[in-house]
Amino acid sequence: MWRAEDAPAGELPRAMQVGPVTLDLFHRDAHVAGRWLRLHPREFAVFWHLAERPGRPVPRAHLLRHVWRLDFDPQTNRVAVAVCRIRARLRAVGVEGLIATVPGCGYLLRRPHEALDSPAPMRDDAGNEMAAGG
Repeated sequence: MWRAEDAPAGELPRAMQVGPVTLDLFHRDAHVAGRWLRLHPREFAVFWHLAERPGRPVPRAHLLRHVWRLDFDPQTNRVAVAVCRIRARLRAVGVEGLIATVPGCGYLLRRPHEALDSPAPMRDDAGNEMAAGG
């Protein structure tokens, strides 16, 4: 299920539900079935940015700009490391395949019906088939 809790117009929701994961903006962490993931603040910010655009790739440059406040590419793997850590924390609570790597496009949060073993190809906003990696 993809939903954000009701929030007054122009305000961020306090929480977002992403499949079995609840992202809590107040605590800046996420939990699954009552188990907190204990995300680093930047990991949480990456996860939140992906959750704002479910099923759509979020470019690495966007994450560098909005999470690390960098308007240039420092040629490091900091985004990949943050995504790897989020995946490991999700795996520890039994959630796998939620974040996909889209080569040349960035990262995306899969919609619940797009499991890793799903026979249906993932598509971008224009309806073009995208290559997906885990």
